[in-house]
Amino acid sequence: MKRLWRIVLVVVTVIVCLWLFPSSRAFIANALFSVALTPSMGSVVGWGFEHFSPALPVERVLLTGKTIAFHHPRPTWKRHILIIPRKQIGTIFDLLNDRVYLEDIWRTAYEVFSGQAFTPERYALLVNGGLRQDVKQVHFHLNGEKEYAPTFTEIVENSLIIQTNDFDVYQLTETPLHLVLVPRQSVAPLSRWQEVDIQQLSQLELPLLELEQIYNLSSRGFSLILQEASELEREQLIFHLTAGSLE
Repeated sequence: MKRLWRIVLVVVTVIVCLWLFPSSRAFIANALFSVALTPSMGSVVGWGFEHFSPALPVERVLLTGKTIAFHHPRPTWKRHILIIPRKQIGTIFDLLNDRVYLEDIWRTAYEVFSGQAFTPERYALLVNGGLRQDVKQVHFHLNGEKEYAPTFTEIVENSLIIQTNDFDVYQLTETPLHLVLVPRQSVAPLSRWQEVDIQQLSQLELPLLELEQIYNLSSRGFSLILQEASELEREQLIFHLTAGSLE
């Protein structure tokens, strides 16, 4: 309990410093990001987003009641925006059980995509899990440079491995693992979500738990990805799932 209060004191002190010395925001943002990468800080990071999102020293793009989007303090791409729920939600598995926050993530992703003038041919929206998740608070990356997964151009029926109520899952490669998850009811891709009922979209049951049991995704580290790098991907919503090899 004492440790938690010390952390709260540090957070409050940082916020006060930000208001007194605005020029120090970039430095503090990088320092806080380094702390967030510490595995033991997962719950603290989630608590910070839940309670202090409006005061975080970040270059904010959008703030809703449930989600914050801001430019990554250490970007991997020139255009790199993080989208994070304002609630302690550790992993994508946890987020899929919280439909209200998942809906707001999808809605925020579309609003940022549209408001920041991303183009369908030059973006990827992804969330990492397992060994690929560096910060133990679920967070989505929106990059505006290029596709992230190998381009998917056609559905090969004999590669179907799982069929659920909402998705057909195809395996493209085994090493490294590359799956594609195609909604059984056609849904427009991210760039055309003005045509989509996002509340209904958030109710789709992504079969990640089933795939975790088959492929041991968390131990391998995995990414769930949306992009529109091919003609097929621009026609309909397709989730890519990639995972590393087991050693």
